[in-house]
Amino acid sequence: MNSKHSTKAIKIHSIEETDETLTDRAGLLLFVKYLSGIGIYPIIERYFGSIRKNKKGIPIRNMFKQLFCYFLDSTSLHLARFGEIKKDRGFR
Repeated sequence: MNSKHSTKAIKIHSIEETDETLTDRAGLLLFVKYLSGIGIYPIIERYFGSIRKNKKGIPIRNMFKQLFCYFLDSTSLHLARFGEIKKDRGFR
């Protein structure tokens, strides 16, 4: 049987310390996947979707995704930082 179609779940047996690190904002991807998993984006679109009057610009979902990642990263709390991170691939 192909492992891709296996019904046996992988179980975590232990959690241990490691010297490996996530770099270049790699931890943000896990955070974004978590937000998608808990279903927060449909709720945000329900409450804030009406502020977008036309199809120009980024969707509300993406705007909040960027805001959440910005708050989690917390490298800088200045609004001018948005201009700097616009070029950062980790925030795209």
